[in-house]
Formats: sequence, structure tokens, C-alpha cells
Amino acid sequence: MKKRQNKYSLGVSAFQIILALSLMSVSAVLLASGFRSAPSRGGSRNVVVNPAPAGAPQAATVQPAVVSPFSDEELAAQAAAEAELRAAERTKQTGFIQQPFGFAQGTAGAPDLQSESPPNPFEWVPTAQARLQNPRVLCTSMASGNWGNPAIWSCGFVPTAADDVTIANGHTVTIDTAAVALNLTVGQGVSGVLQYDPTTARSLTLGGNATVSVGGTFQAGAAAATHTLSIGGNLANNGTINFSQTAVVAITFTGAASNTWGGNGSYNLAGVTIDKGTSNANLLTFTPGTGAFTVQGSTTAGFLTITDGTFEIAGANAFSNNVFPTASYTIPATGGFWLNNANATVFGQNGSPINNGLLRLTNGTFNIGTAGTNVMGAGTGAAFIIEGGTMNVAGRLNSINPVTYMQSGGTVNICTAGGCTTAPSFGFASPLPKNFFNMSGGTINLVQVNTTIGTPVDWNQQGTVNYSGGTLHFGTGATAVNFFFRAQGNMPGMVIDTTTNDKGLALTGNVWCYGNVTIPAGAGLYAGDPGIPSSAIFNMLGTTFTNNGTFVGGLTSVGITAGRLQFAGATAQTYTGTGTLGSPGDPIFAIANMNRSGGLTIDPSANTIYAARLLAFSGSLTNANKVTITQVDTNQVSIQRGGVAQLPAGTIDVSPSYNGGSQANIILAYAQASNAITTGVEVPSGRTAESIQVFNTNGVTIAGGAITVTGNGGAAPDAPGLFLGGTTAAVAGGPLNTSSGNLLTVAGTSTAAIAGGSENSYVNGPLARVLPGGLVTGSTYLFPIGKSVYKAFELVNPATGAGTVTVQAEVFDADSGGTAGAGLDAINHNRYWNAPITAGAGNFVSSQVRVTELNSTGNALGQSATQTGAYGSIGGILTASTVQSALPVTSLGFFAVGRLTGTPAFPGGTYTVCPAGCNYASLTAAMADLSGKIIIGPIVYSLTSTYSSSGETFPIIVPANGGSNATNTMTIKPGGGATPTISGSSPSAIIELQGADYVTIDGSNTNGGTTRDLTIQNTNTASNTAAVWLASQGTNAGATLTRSRTVTYAPTAAAQAPPPASSASSPAAPP
Repeated sequence: MKKRQNKYSLGVSAFQIILALSLMSVSAVLLASGFRSAPSRGGSRNVVVNPAPAGAPQAATVQPAVVSPFSDEELAAQAAAEAELRAAERTKQTGFIQQPFGFAQGTAGAPDLQSESPPNPFEWVPTAQARLQNPRVLCTSMASGNWGNPAIWSCGFVPTAADDVTIANGHTVTIDTAAVALNLTVGQGVSGVLQYDPTTARSLTLGGNATVSVGGTFQAGAAAATHTLSIGGNLANNGTINFSQTAVVAITFTGAASNTWGGNGSYNLAGVTIDKGTSNANLLTFTPGTGAFTVQGSTTAGFLTITDGTFEIAGANAFSNNVFPTASYTIPATGGFWLNNANATVFGQNGSPINNGLLRLTNGTFNIGTAGTNVMGAGTGAAFIIEGGTMNVAGRLNSINPVTYMQSGGTVNICTAGGCTTAPSFGFASPLPKNFFNMSGGTINLVQVNTTIGTPVDWNQQGTVNYSGGTLHFGTGATAVNFFFRAQGNMPGMVIDTTTNDKGLALTGNVWCYGNVTIPAGAGLYAGDPGIPSSAIFNMLGTTFTNNGTFVGGLTSVGITAGRLQFAGATAQTYTGTGTLGSPGDPIFAIANMNRSGGLTIDPSANTIYAARLLAFSGSLTNANKVTITQVDTNQVSIQRGGVAQLPAGTIDVSPSYNGGSQANIILAYAQASNAITTGVEVPSGRTAESIQVFNTNGVTIAGGAITVTGNGGAAPDAPGLFLGGTTAAVAGGPLNTSSGNLLTVAGTSTAAIAGGSENSYVNGPLARVLPGGLVTGSTYLFPIGKSVYKAFELVNPATGAGTVTVQAEVFDADSGGTAGAGLDAINHNRYWNAPITAGAGNFVSSQVRVTELNSTGNALGQSATQTGAYGSIGGILTASTVQSALPVTSLGFFAVGRLTGTPAFPGGTYTVCPAGCNYASLTAAMADLSGKIIIGPIVYSLTSTYSSSGETFPIIVPANGGSNATNTMTIKPGGGATPTISGSSPSAIIELQGADYVTIDGSNTNGGTTRDLTIQNTNTASNTAAVWLASQGTNAGATLTRSRTVTYAPTAAAQAPPPASSASSPAAPP
């Protein structure tokens, strides 16, 4: 198991990638992740790896130039949304009601009689006497009188709940009891009066319909009493209903079914309650007639209370009323209100209503509030459906609860009265996915500006968006003062209005716009809020962004230091218009492309876009030459490709333009992508840039010729000429592939001109860098090179003459073909370094040389003038992961690690381990003997049948050895027929590989066997223990457990974390 550096995917969430992303629910990956040690577990987790950062130490102040498409807030919101989805559960329950007999499912035929048990002839049970069912009859008044008098009814009895009742022409019937009926008709087309008791409160309950005929009157009465009328069916009034006299009658519509209320009669009502079932599914449809409609004598007073069911105002006759009797009314969760009459108007009232159920507008005018301080709130699960008509909100329409807002037509006007002093004016701000904003048509107008002190916001819509049409207008011709709107969150297609006066829109947070954008001449869109100041991202998801005005993201003028315009659509997108986007002296921070299908095209007739950064996260950009990279003050300029781990890196068709000296300062950044990246036209034609930065774990390949980078890693706008992923960047990286024809030369002469580098991020190929003239002792110049792994080359304390020196270094994982020269018994044949001086050789005075390589006592560095020549020793200053020449050399060339002459060798072979009569009495003794010697062949330590771990000292330390390689391996295994146990108590591990490589622990007591004959057990029950621990000895000095096969690791306690490292640990396995 060769240990590797952790490869981190660079994560974002992309809540907003719910946006319109075809990728839906992309957990997008950003450009920042730390290197961390994975918690390993003692006992149950057999091999514990303690990973550590890799790469040469660098200045902690260096910052990558890479940019993420998403903000930290968006990542947090997406994480919360995903948690909500995981927590949600739905339970469906079905109830069954047992019937005396049932119909076969799906048929409408005769009943399927249920069988019954035969009666017991010896058992007699008395049964209740059956009660005769009264047939439905029509009871018509025969004279005036009281309802409770049977003598006035044609049926001869007081009507029951099963009977129909008619009040005949010319009769006046007084309700003097708790009256009931099925259907009621007042009058027979000429006259007829039904009234309530003049002295006592009475009730009338109808299971069916109520009809007041032409000429008929249904009235409350003269006495001061409150009566009730309950209607289970329809109400039709073509006569007169006067329920608000000295006495009043409260009407309640009941029944779990939909019903109607209509007729051309006149009304004077006291109040109406709709209580239909247990949801808003059942409708009471009110169709206004041509008769007068008053409430307690007023034409405007409200009358409606909703308990359950939906109240609909339909038809085409004119109707104007408050409808609701209180200004701060509530539509309950099981209720609804539906305005569906083009000639109907619901008046606004000075209060703040709440919708907990359904508010639907199809036709007509619905007014909410009369002042800017009024707000229509909403409870969790509430629904707003706008299909047509006009909704005028004097103040605000918002809630922090998840709701459903659906608009397919009509017009919604927000903050019409002005004075909206709480933010936002419009917006349902819950970030949960069940907070829906669905829009396919219609218009939303933000009329007057929100004036909240400190943080005014006119628009803030969060949650899930489904968009296919409709427009949001910032301002109208009615906007009176304060023409600067502010917005954040999700929005439909939008227009900044310029009717009557020019207006502006500032972003107080990131925006995701799902439709087309129009900035007319005279209007301005600010990528941030200059009043704070702050910066934001305008994410464009619609098809066309038309800018005939101004898009402002000025780095210098208004303090918007990181605002950008970012195209993130799922179909082809276009930027067009005659307006301005940045300026030569005041560019925007960035223009970015994250399109996933069809790409982004900048209209060739559009004005030049001035930006400090061009960010090609994904997708293709056509007419990239319309972008002019512009550098002002100390701001860095860059072209970035990649940035979302699940998407291929973006491409541009031609090189962008450059303003002033920006080309000399350009940073070429390659961020995380789903593919390996090959450089293209983003490289300036002169093949010179400020910096190349590699943070793509899939690697970057230089193509098109050699590149020279000039950065020195100084103060901005300076940057390291080469910046590789690793510890310094706090961002993972991958290899940068070069070749002799595509050489990278770091021309910056500062030691900080190269930053980063790690076991998986290095230059795979030749790398040249320039040393300044006049160098004296005290500096180190790093070449972060490698092939399959990181094997750096360094010049330590170089000295130069008056001129510069160019050194080119490359490492090869191959046999040099050379031999051991003076001072060496042998050299490694698996790797060598080639470091020629390619320019200024006469200015090179001397330098010590250091290479990254695992080693042990006896190793030294050898140098040769030719690849296949004799490598003579230049001494060895050793660390766990490096070999450095003891003295300076005055020339460079080829280098390889070797074994100093006279260093004790440890020959290959099988060495037995047992208390007596073996090569070693314990593994502890065997490892002590190996220390300080060089392995020159494969070694097997064989634990015999008499082996006992009682003589071991724990942990058993397996040391690093400079002779270890794929041939010179170490194996620990049972001898033939043996079943040994290595058991003991250790606060760390039983066996600890301290930087050792090519080690196998084989549990079988036969060669190549599969039996489990070896047990390793740590009996220590404390935290942070393990059986086997791979312990790194420093940067690029990780341990290698080649195989651990058929070994029983016996747990003794609950799973635990790995022991803390006493030194840097192996960059081996991902957590």
C-alpha cells in the first residue's frame, strides 16, 4: 500500500446549482480544502495511517489567485437544505370503513352481500324496534305564523331536517325555534317573508340549499338578538336578504363539498363564515349579482371569516368591498381566498394580514394594506397563486417561512404606498428546498424603494425556483423618489425601469437570475452595494443579458472589490447591448462563465468588457477578445480555467485583450476540474506571464511552446511565478506536465518565486529557474519536481557571480546506467536527477545540493558529469526524507543516492526469530541489528513455532532503510507450521513503521498461502492505540506497507482514534 498525499475534491455546494443546472443537485467542489489527519481506530482498525502535509516550507502569507463560483454562505445554505431533505419523511395512511355490504372494487353493479353466521336456535337476543324513516316531503306554509306551529304547514307537522320548506307568497313565517330543513325557498315569485324571532336568538340549519325568490324577503327582525343560519348547500338570492337590522344573522356555510352563492337580489349582511370540511379543497363560489350589497348598511365593510374551505369571488358583475371584516385578517391553513372576477375589487385596509393557507388571484384587483408599514405575511406551507388580475401591496409581501409562490400571469405591485421600512419588500427568505418560487408569466413591480435604515432590501427570494417566464421590474413610472433599488437571492427575468426617471439596482448579496436581463440606457446594475460598500455575484441563468446601460463593479470608484457577472446557464447564453461593463480605469473584478451546454457568446458588436479577471469555470466562451484584462492599483489580474470539480474546465476561443501592462502581470490559474487541463489560447502570444498556478488534481499540461513566468512572490500585484497545490496553498493540486519543447522557466529570482509543491503536486518534466547574480550563503532554491511521486531537487546556499544563472532540473524514475564512483560502494538504480546549467555557467560559484529521497545511515549523494558515468560521493547530510551534499559543489550535472564506502551491508535472506536457537531472540533485537545497515537483498523474518512476544519491547520499531526498494523488501511472517501471536500493551502500536518502505506482513505460515496463522494484538484499552502504525518521519518520508495479508488483528477495545504523531506523518491515504 504505497502511501500517497490526500487528494481532496475542492468542494462547493452549490445550493444554487439547483438553479437551472442540468447537473441538478451538484455538490460542486470549490477551491479550498485543508489537509487533515483521518481519525484511525485502535483495535478494530488494523493499520493506522497518520497523514501529514508535504512540500517544502513556504511563506504562510502567499495566497492562491484561484476563485470559487460560490460563496461560503451558499455552501452553508446548501448543507442546511440537504439536511432538511434527509430529515423529511412522508407517511401515507389509508382508512377502511366496514360497511354492511360492499361493492366489488371497480364495478357499479349489485352489492356483494356479506355472509353471516347462522343464528343459534338456542339463543334469543331482543333487538331494538325499527324506526320508520320519514319520507322527504314538501312543507309549504298555508298561513303566516311561527315555524314551530305545525298548523301552518301543508305537511301537517313541523319540518324536519329531511324536509323541503317553502314560504308561500303573502305569508310571513317567524323562526321561533331551532329550526331545521333540507332545502328552503322563501317566496314563490311575488312575496313571502321569513324572519327570526323578534325577542329570542334562534337558529336555522339547512342540510341543503337556500333560495330567496323574486319578491321574497329573508330578514333578521327588529329585536336586538344574534341569530344563526347554517347552509349545507347553495345560496341563491333573487329577492332580499336583510340580516343586519336591530337583530343580526350570522351565516355559516358548512359541508365537505363545493357550493355556490349567487343571484341578483339585494343584501345587507352581518357576517359570513365558510366552514367546509377540513381543508381548502372545497369551494364556496360567490357570484355577485346586480342587486345592492351592503354589510351592516355599509358598501365597504367586510363580512367574510374563513375557517375551512376556499371562498371564491367569480362571475363578471362589478363588486367592491373590504371582504374581510378586520384589517389584519388571517387566511387559515385549511382555508383559502380566490378572486376570479375581472370587475371585482377587494379594498386594502390599514393592517397586516397573514396567509397560512391559499391566496389565489385569477381576475380582478386585490389590494393589501394602505401604508408602507403594512405587510402580508405567510405561515409554513402557505400558497400564493397569481394567474391574472392585479395585486397591489401597499407595503411588503414577505415571510421567513417556507411557502409556495406561483405566478403564471397578472401583475403584482409591491410597496405602492412607499415607506417600506423593514426589509425585504418582496421575498420569502427560507432557504429550505420546500420554499418554492414558481413563475411562468406575469409581472412583479417593485414600485417604491425600501427605506430600511442601514440595510434596505427590496427583493430577497430564497429556496427552490422553477422558472419559465415572467418579469420582475425594479421601479415603474410611479416611482416617486429614491431611485436606487437593492436585491439579493433568486429572481425571475428582470428589467431595471427607466420610465419617467433613470433607476439603479445594487446587489446586497449574490443573485441568481433565472430569466433574461435588460438594463436600459440610463439604468445601472451594481455588483455590490456601494453604500456599504460590499461585493456580490450576479449569476445569470437566463438566455440573454442585454446591457444598454451600465454594469458597475468598479474596483476603484465605488469600493466593489469582488463583484462579478457570472453566466451559469444550462443552455446557450448571450451577452449583448450598447452599454458599458467596467472601464479602462475602473474594471469590474471578474466576468465568469460556468455555462454547461451551448456556451456563452459575447456579441461582437457589444462594447468592450473591462475586467481584472476572466474566469472560465466551465463551458465555452466565444469572442473572448471582447474582454480586456485590466489591471489597476495593486489588484491582480488573471485568467482561470476550472473551478467546479464535477465539470470540465472552461475554454475560450481566442486570447482576451490586455490593457496597459496587464499582460505582463497576468496569472494563469488552473483550478479543480473533472478533467486534465491542457494550456491553450489563454497563454499570451509572447509566452510570458506573471504566474502559473496549478490546483487541479487531474493535472495540467503545458502545450504550444515554452512559457516563462516572472513573478517573485512579493506584494500584490506580484505573485509566485509557479504556485503548486499543497500545504502552502491549503488547496490540493496535481502534476504540471512539461517537456523539453514545453519548458517552464521561472525567471523570478526570489526564493519565493516558487510556492507550494507536495507529493501529488509537482512538475513532471524539466523545470528551469533563474538564480540572481551576487548570491551569497543563506538561501535555498527549490525545484518541486517528480515523476510518479514528489522528488524535489534543491540548491542550498548557492553562490553566484555578477550575473544570473539558469538551472534546469528533472528527475527520472529509472536506472541512470551509471556506476559507483569514488567514496561509494553502490548507487541506487531506481532514480537519478539531471540538473544542468543552461545559461550563465560562468556565473555559478558553488552550492550544496539536496534531493528528496528516503534514506538511512550510510547514504550519501553521488555526482557525475554524465548520466552513465561514475557517481562520486559528495557526502551525505541526512534527514528522514532528504540527502544533502556535505560540501558545496562548483558544478552541476547528474546526481544519484548511493552507499558510502565501508557502510555495513545487511544481506538478503531468511532470519528466524525465537527465544533460543534462532538468528534473533525477538523482532526488537532483529530491528536493532538492522539499524545502521543497508539492505542489499530481500529479507524475511520468520517467527518460529517457539516464538514468544514476551521478550519484545513495544512498540517494535521498523526503521527506514536506504537500501529498501522493490527488490530489497522486508517480510515478517510465521515459519512453517507456526501460529505465533505478537501481543502486548502499547500506548501507540505493537509494530510501528517509522518511515520504512517495502514492508510486507504476511500472516500465512506457507509461502504464498492464504491461511491466517499470525495474530497481532494490542491489549492496551486506552484511547489512540493501534496494532500497526505507519508513522511518517517528516515531509515526503511516509511509511509504505506493501501488503498486509491474512493477518488477524485482534481488537481489545472500542474503536479509537490514532495516536498523535510525534513528528510529521505520512501523506498516504485519504481520510
